[in-house]
Amino acid sequence: MAQRSFPVLVATDGSPQSRAAIETAVAFPWPRGSSGHGVVARATPVLTDAAPAVWDALLEVSRAEARRAERRLRRRWPDAEVFVTDLPPVPGILARARKVRARVLVLGSRGLGAVGRLLLGSVSRACVRQAPSSVLVVRGAARAPRRFLIGVDGSPHARAAIAFVVGLALPRGGSVRLLSVVEPVRPPSTGLLPARVRAMVASEAASLEQEHVARAQRQLEAARERLARAGWRVTTDVQLGRAVQELLRAAADADVLVVGARGVGTVERIVVGSVAEGVVSRAPVPVLVVR
Repeated sequence: MAQRSFPVLVATDGSPQSRAAIETAVAFPWPRGSSGHGVVARATPVLTDAAPAVWDALLEVSRAEARRAERRLRRRWPDAEVFVTDLPPVPGILARARKVRARVLVLGSRGLGAVGRLLLGSVSRACVRQAPSSVLVVRGAARAPRRFLIGVDGSPHARAAIAFVVGLALPRGGSVRLLSVVEPVRPPSTGLLPARVRAMVASEAASLEQEHVARAQRQLEAARERLARAGWRVTTDVQLGRAVQELLRAAADADVLVVGARGVGTVERIVVGSVAEGVVSRAPVPVLVVR
């Protein structure tokens, strides 16, 4: 998925989390041809009739943050520019994303910086829901990602997540763990049925569950071959359980968790919107939601 143009937009408010987002964006193995852009969405004072001096001070803080972010981004992209917008955070960020035709929007999971309450959890969730592009939500310290965890369910959205990682510039020692989560098949209550019938129901449930697991394994193998051809070291895993819990547990050993924006696969509802939002809000590592 080498790109002639792959714009990356980083939103910042000067908070530690947004600065970690900048550093992660600079170190991330984007495809060749990527370009860096930044946006500072200015906070609106509670007192809308504030004195001109207050507005001037807020503008200068925003411009100072833009200059600082620009210096950091230019370590990776020498011509990177950071734009200051007067729009509220979410529409300001999304408008800039459309303007630069961003392929990925990068932002911190929470921000309480000098510019104001910008990259709050609600803002990152809104951007994940509304952005036309993929979104990388950064939590914790900045990192240079090498270990990727991808949630797989066989849906087109999960395949898009795999394709996205295939197209990245392979980092040294780059590895991918493919995880498919199959919800256990729980038969209905059979306590009042004869023992022979209960045994039949339990056997049917076990057979159906095995069928789901086998299907997941086939899907994982197809994804493994594709990533391996791109040079990644790949492992595959099928877990029984609930998607969010299993993805979060596995994310403890990853640098980035990658999920599709929405997917209803033939195995289970793995990478649905609610699951993507669940891992975005709770994952201990950055989460890349791919569209």
